[in-house]
Amino acid sequence: RCTDFASLPWKEAFFDQAFSMEALYYAPDLAAALEAIAHVVKPGGGLTVVTDFYAENPHSHSWPAELGLPMRLLGEEGWQAAIEGAGFTVERRWRCLDPRPADPFWDDERTTREMHFRQEVGTLAILARRS
Repeated sequence: RCTDFASLPWKEAFFDQAFSMEALYYAPDLAAALEAIAHVVKPGGGLTVVTDFYAENPHSHSWPAELGLPMRLLGEEGWQAAIEGAGFTVERRWRCLDPRPADPFWDDERTTREMHFRQEVGTLAILARRS
């Protein structure tokens, strides 16, 4: 189904797990979006949030201007606080790193940027449990 966070069509405690990849930072009201997710996740159920757009990743800061879209930039602590504020307990927060070599077709500037992101910055992942 295609819907916005404020209009999730499922009943309370419908899901065991929820997963968000590169989506929550587009929500006009992040607290309301997370509360809507908490509403449809069973008590004890899980939420996994994965994002490349976070304050500690300098390579993503230009995205709102490049895309022409409003995006909420939070740091790792800010994401955790927002998730916990919606009634979840964060069990684990980590950065997913990627050790693969650079694409041989990239120029030197892109290779440097991509390898820094992949091997040193990484994708932010947060695993939480609904209280």
